[in-house]
Amino acid sequence: YEAMNVFKQSRKPLSLGELEKRLGLTKRHRKFVKDILKDLVREGKIIKIGSSYGVVEKMNMVTGKLQVQRSGAAFLLPDDKKRKDIYIHTKNLRDAWHGDRVTVAITGSHWGGKREEGRVVRVLERGKQVFPVRVIRPMGGTALLCHPTDPRLDFGIVVEPDEAVITEPVLDDNGREVYPAESVDTEVDFSRVSRGDILLVAPGE
Repeated sequence: YEAMNVFKQSRKPLSLGELEKRLGLTKRHRKFVKDILKDLVREGKIIKIGSSYGVVEKMNMVTGKLQVQRSGAAFLLPDDKKRKDIYIHTKNLRDAWHGDRVTVAITGSHWGGKREEGRVVRVLERGKQVFPVRVIRPMGGTALLCHPTDPRLDFGIVVEPDEAVITEPVLDDNGREVYPAESVDTEVDFSRVSRGDILLVAPGE
């Protein structure tokens, strides 16, 4: 994009109007410029700060895939393979989940300066569009309070009937319950759901 070159040459973040001017465009082209900005943000090349946009690298930010360990510690695996993994404390994950593609701001160093440390500033893309959860208890009406079966997804989620597909538990060779590789895409009869059941959910925004 020519717009990306404009951002790289700028000494400061640019608003939508400023970008239009530097591209030699007018308000008539606003939708076109907005679409370009959306694409660049989604690709992790620029980030929105207030009403302006700036180049991720210039603001000491890195884009990559989030990896959360069972202990709760998290690391960013940068898109740039030349960079080392970046440590992220649990308190700095915001609403990011294991497997998400995110942008991280570098905040300092960890382990005696051997590894960079950062905080999540934006979730670019969810790594999981659907995932299995275990029913904890009813929330009133048809809503259910559930928790992901993956321990790396450490959060509760309220599930409504149109978000889930009921599944039958499957045991592996060690007797541990696992989620089936395939499931039938049917609506859940919530009158049959009880505590401990596993549902496949597709969370909303």
